[in-house]
Amino acid sequence: MLTAKKKRVYIGIIIFCIVATIAVFVLYKPSVPTLDLSQFQSQNSTAASGGIRVFPQNKQFDESVFKLSKFKSLTEYQPIELNEEELGRENPFKPQL
Repeated sequence: MLTAKKKRVYIGIIIFCIVATIAVFVLYKPSVPTLDLSQFQSQNSTAASGGIRVFPQNKQFDESVFKLSKFKSLTEYQPIELNEEELGRENPFKPQL
């Protein structure tokens, strides 16, 4: 059972924690970084002048991808074949006798 003295101590601790939390959020508030728009303007001007494009201007697929050596070095997927013995136990949760 709480005595009056313990009750006051607990209320004091709770009030102190709330005030300390508010003080931390108010006093140590992180500053919001500013956005430098000149970076975006230079990227847009590069894309408009024929530089790096994120989205193509037309809906045609560039077939030169198929002529790249990296594409030609790709191999067809070969599925792994397993025998019945290699598949494991029928019921893995059944205790072994």
